[in-house]
Amino acid sequence: MATPTHGSALMQYCPACGHCAFRANSPKSFLCSRCGFILYMNAAAAVAALIESNGDLLLTVRAHNPSAGMLDLPGGFVDHQETIEAALVRELREELGVDIVAAMMGDRSTSPHSLSPHSTSPRSSSSLSQTNTSTHKYTTLTSCYVGSYPNTYHYRGITYETVDMFYQIVLPHKPDLQADDDVSDLIWVPKQEIPFDDIAFSSARDILQQCYSSSTDAR
Repeated sequence: MATPTHGSALMQYCPACGHCAFRANSPKSFLCSRCGFILYMNAAAAVAALIESNGDLLLTVRAHNPSAGMLDLPGGFVDHQETIEAALVRELREELGVDIVAAMMGDRSTSPHSLSPHSTSPRSSSSLSQTNTSTHKYTTLTSCYVGSYPNTYHYRGITYETVDMFYQIVLPHKPDLQADDDVSDLIWVPKQEIPFDDIAFSSARDILQQCYSSSTDAR
C-alpha cells in the first residue's frame, strides 16, 4: 500500500488533459481513463562512495533533512543526462572539496566507464595511477564498483523510490577535506567500528554491512 506521501496518493489530475480521472494503475505508473495518457514514475538513480584510507572509512554528517545529523556516505542523486561516474565525481567535489576525478582520471570525468573497467562483475576493480592538477596529489588509487541497493527517500512531504549505487575508493593517505554542500562534518572511523545504527539510509547500511560486517564481527 502506498504511503500518504507517495506519488500515487498525491497525483490527482492528468498532466495531459487536466481531468481528475487519473489513477495509479501499478506501483510505478499512472493512467488517465479519459485520454489514455500514462505517466511512469521509475526509481531515481543515486551514487555514493565508500572511501577508505589506512584502515579507516570516511563518513559524512548530514546537514539537512531527511535525517539531519545522522551519518551517510558521500554522494547524491544523478542529474539528467549525467553518467553515474560523472555524478559521483561531481558529488565528491561538492561535498568534500576534493577533485577525485582529477586525481583518478585526468580529464575523463564524463567517460561512461571512468571508475571501473568494462566488466559486469560487481567486484571488478582498476588500479589507477594519476597525478591531479589541484593541491591534492595521489600516486595510486583503486576504485571498485561494489553493488547497489534500493532505498526510500522522504523529502518535503514526498516519498521517492531510489536505487543507490556504490563505488569503493581506496586512497594511499587521507587527503585534506572540507565539508560542504549537504554535509556538516566529515569523520574517519575504523572499518571494524562502523556505527551501523547511526547510518541514515537503509541502502547505505546494507552496502556497509555487505562490505564490512566481517570486520565488525572480528572485534
